[in-house]
Amino acid sequence: MVTIMSEEILNVKKLVGGESAFAPDYAEQIYSKAEDSIRNKKKIIIDFSEINVCPTAFLNIAIGRLFANFSLEQIKEFVILKIPENQTSKFNLVVSVAKEKFKGEH
Repeated sequence: MVTIMSEEILNVKKLVGGESAFAPDYAEQIYSKAEDSIRNKKKIIIDFSEINVCPTAFLNIAIGRLFANFSLEQIKEFVILKIPENQTSKFNLVVSVAKEKFKGEH
């Protein structure tokens, strides 16, 4: 028997209403959706591709906090990030710092 996982797409531009993501409330919404997806074993695509401005503080709340509760393997299995090419290093930095900060917590 094959299990088909549902997949949700979260368009960050639509969520925040523009090309800049600053407000912690929106970051919290992204985190909650990602957390629910991992807990329910459902894939989520978080699409940042149309976001031009996104500070690391926003990403720490939205993505970095996932590492406090889930392993890298769990996050990789259920969370797919679509990010603009010019923001790749910022996303990588947030993930790297979060992995180190929450190492050994789960």
